[in-house]
Amino acid sequence: MHLLHYYLEMYHRLGASLSVPVKAGSSELEGILYCTKRNVRHILHKMSDREWIVYTAGGGRGHRSTIIFLLEYEAALKQAAGELVQSGRVEEAFRLVERHGHGTSFNLGSFIEWLNAYFGTPLKHSDEDALEVLRLPLYRKMLTADPAQAFYGLDIHIVSQVFETLVVQGEDEGEFVGRLAHHWSCSTEGTRWRFDLRKGIFFHQGRELEAEDVQFSLERLMDPAHLQCWLVENIKSIHILGKYKLELILKQPNFRLLSYLSYPPASIVSRNEFNRSGKLVGTGPFRLAYHTANLCRLEAFDHYSGHRTLLDRVELYSIPEHEGTRLDERHSLLRVHTDELHPESSRSVPDWTQHKKLTGCTVLTLNQSQKDKLLTLQPLREALNQLIDRSRMVAELGRSRHSTSQGFNLEHAGQQPADFNPVYGRELLEQSGLPSGKLRLQLLTYGRHESDARWLSREFESYGITLDVRVVAWEELLQSSVRKEADLILYELLIGEGIIRLIESVKSHFIRDHLQAEQISRISGLIRSWEQGHMAGAEELLAGIEAVLREESAVLFLANKIICCSSSPYLHHVRLHPRGWVDFKELWYDPAIEMESSG
Repeated sequence: MHLLHYYLEMYHRLGASLSVPVKAGSSELEGILYCTKRNVRHILHKMSDREWIVYTAGGGRGHRSTIIFLLEYEAALKQAAGELVQSGRVEEAFRLVERHGHGTSFNLGSFIEWLNAYFGTPLKHSDEDALEVLRLPLYRKMLTADPAQAFYGLDIHIVSQVFETLVVQGEDEGEFVGRLAHHWSCSTEGTRWRFDLRKGIFFHQGRELEAEDVQFSLERLMDPAHLQCWLVENIKSIHILGKYKLELILKQPNFRLLSYLSYPPASIVSRNEFNRSGKLVGTGPFRLAYHTANLCRLEAFDHYSGHRTLLDRVELYSIPEHEGTRLDERHSLLRVHTDELHPESSRSVPDWTQHKKLTGCTVLTLNQSQKDKLLTLQPLREALNQLIDRSRMVAELGRSRHSTSQGFNLEHAGQQPADFNPVYGRELLEQSGLPSGKLRLQLLTYGRHESDARWLSREFESYGITLDVRVVAWEELLQSSVRKEADLILYELLIGEGIIRLIESVKSHFIRDHLQAEQISRISGLIRSWEQGHMAGAEELLAGIEAVLREESAVLFLANKIICCSSSPYLHHVRLHPRGWVDFKELWYDPAIEMESSG
């Protein structure tokens, strides 16, 4: 416990008043501070040294000590709560104020006002100049900043701000553009790729990027313990041809390798820093100053090879979902709306700009991977598909649900009629041979999609199907053993980010874990055909994989999703990325507008 917290606890429990002596016995203090007599003395002496208290020890056994509290209680509480927030421990700050703020000038309402102002403060003044700092509240945990382990949109977005790939791809499956590499070539048989690196690109600790860093990063990614190792599973060997030149030898031809190497999990890290301290250091526009599940602090990299970011710092704070409703969006500069919060918390603010982008679709995967699973019966899988009234689902749940989904192609979002034939669905249930009212399935999802899962549970109940909805933490759903135990998984596929997201799910993650071996083989064949140049492009592969999944009723499409964000008129260049986040690099704040409007 922090020393200030000990001070608050003693002040509270002893019923103290400022500058008024109070008596306390040794055992009483041990109970208040939850520590031994020796540690109690140590804590009291530290407080005395800081002139928070005047402490006079008792004169012997049975004699009580005297304590005079000199630090104003509300000021101590505000300082302690502020320090917790600044370290990313927002939930602890709420609990601290709830415990100690009642009846004081710094109560829960005052703390929320302070917190709103904290998230709305763009400038942090120092003696020399002003830092432009953007603070964003989030309503989920940040799991990792390791490119090799990043899967969810938020984590991959953080990775993309700190690290860089050899090449990047334009939006809507556009052309590839060099980033760390300025030139590349592929052999006629598609098994040898050469890359020439740009000179003068520096890691955040100051060392120049070399070909050995690329080799190290891709070989590190090959470790099966890494979530995204599938990206480089076709690489046989990597050869250094010079300080800025390397060659990749593939096991099988792949003319589409750049699609894999442009995905942020294939980012390049500094080999020296990792080998020395295990620290991951990149070359991106921001350096990772601090990262936990509750706080991520990004600081501008002054020597970035592109143009320097206009913001000096970006801070992302994890806020408990149940506390998010208390924050007032009007005090912020930017708010990305997600379905974790109550609709009232995502209301629009006058004069703010609203941004929307279609990013993906929610899907249900049906587990056929194990013979003892009920969903190995194809009529049963298709029955579930026909019993879902997606139009009503979208209408009743609303919010980020844009339209009914009938496939991966977002260009056709909402244009095709959704599957829904309850009469046929009941017939298929009978064909499956299962006793009426005896079908029980477990559905796994995470908090963002809980309302969809509960809606499906109520819907299926009318057909005699029981769905046991289990809501797990985001990180738990990344465990293959957890996914394989579930009958169904409900999640959002960010297909707006490109074909790589679908390949990811069918080659390594959510969808693959629930497929039969024969289905995996068919889809793998399609991917190989695309890699070897036998398909016109990504759309043909997308349609091919979708056809297999629909034919087998292996995946049920539910709703197309949009991401929404609101931005203050003082914040410029706000642009939503297909993965559902704003590119921090281009943001800039114009205080002149604020001063004009307030003047």
